[in-house]
Amino acid sequence: MKPGDWFGLSLLTSIIILIYIWRLDTRIDVQGIHYRVFPIFSWRTIPWRLVKSATLTRYSFVGYGIRIGWEGWVYNIAGNRGLRIERSHKNVIIIGTQQPDELQTWLDQHLAISS
Repeated sequence: MKPGDWFGLSLLTSIIILIYIWRLDTRIDVQGIHYRVFPIFSWRTIPWRLVKSATLTRYSFVGYGIRIGWEGWVYNIAGNRGLRIERSHKNVIIIGTQQPDELQTWLDQHLAISS
């Protein structure tokens, strides 16, 4: 192999490993909505005081990963369901979910209380 071949092989191997370990983690609690795309960035938090609305949504396929659209950011690893968050001072964020029923139950129970 030529020296340049090692670079290409290393790059391909790195991309395959990244795809294998790539994941979207989401936690929702009384402080706010916490999310991260591992290993790209660490936990980020949207405090409830900055959330104008949070609803479960179904969206057309936008691809996997992190995308910017007309309304804002989409974080999606799989599927077409997500939490649509309208923030009071910025654009929309959609965070994909594989547990839409549990998410809807949580939203119904907790957001109804705070309204």
